[in-house]
Amino acid sequence: MMWTLPLLSACTWISPSSHDDRKDDSGVVETDSDTDTDSDSVTDTDTDTPAPSGWKQVVTGENFTCGLATAGWVECWGLDTDGSTSAPAGTFTELSAADDFACGLTTDSEIRCWGHEEGGEFDIPDGRWAAVSTGWRHVCGLSGDDRAVTCWGTSSNGALSDRSGRHVWVVSGDDHNCAERESDGRLDCWGSSVYGQGWNPDVSYWNQLSAGDRQSCGVEEGTGEVHCMGWETPGVVGEEPEGGFASVQVGWQAACALDASGQATCWGTSSYGVDEPPSGTYTQLDVGHEHACALTVRGAIECWGDDYYGQGSPPNGFTELR
Repeated sequence: MMWTLPLLSACTWISPSSHDDRKDDSGVVETDSDTDTDSDSVTDTDTDTPAPSGWKQVVTGENFTCGLATAGWVECWGLDTDGSTSAPAGTFTELSAADDFACGLTTDSEIRCWGHEEGGEFDIPDGRWAAVSTGWRHVCGLSGDDRAVTCWGTSSNGALSDRSGRHVWVVSGDDHNCAERESDGRLDCWGSSVYGQGWNPDVSYWNQLSAGDRQSCGVEEGTGEVHCMGWETPGVVGEEPEGGFASVQVGWQAACALDASGQATCWGTSSYGVDEPPSGTYTQLDVGHEHACALTVRGAIECWGDDYYGQGSPPNGFTELR
């Protein structure tokens, strides 16, 4: 593989409400040609007051990023691997991104996927779904009827095993998955656990969990402490920040957590600055291969880290932060 010099950037996608842009049924953004794109007309990105509309979720793949607008449509940018940045038309309630493909849950409780399909990731079973989570070459869905977990795609380590019974949520990593059982609130993990990425004997209950490459990180219920388990080489496991946090996301060689005030703390061994988030107040974030993006309280998107393929540069009205 040919390595390139890192491109570090952090940028803000101005919320959709600040532009006269609309997405038609084909998924194409239509922009008013009279819209002033001069820097003086850029919407104020101060994060003190929430915007009435904008973006409600951002997810990161290996070299691409997708944003979910409050109106429900999806926009993706970065490296277009077999259509990974060509999101389908329609309205969605949540997104999940893997290395080079993404899936979304529609308002009709259907799962739709786009991008590179290696082996069965897009063979979505029939049914009504409540949640979707993407792994390296597989997808898991939470049934909207009985809350059971069903997984499909490609895996040689048991990641495609289904889980009966009711579950609260499911997350998928490189080749492992974890779900919280509704009956007792305990964590159930399956698939590859060569590095111990699905097991922490010292924590019984989790507020939230993120499954990454060969590690998982979660927020312990009650204390808010972040615990990571699995592969220790990237400097994620064993380097968790102290204090209480509301959520955490782990990528390839870095992880980021949000505290109750919305401040981001990141750590790891990223060569592209993923472990150096910009200051700001955020409501949600996601960590990809070598870049990360976060949602501000005003509904804007800020990204930092590797931007070689434009994965950290949302189109259509963004401003460089550094």
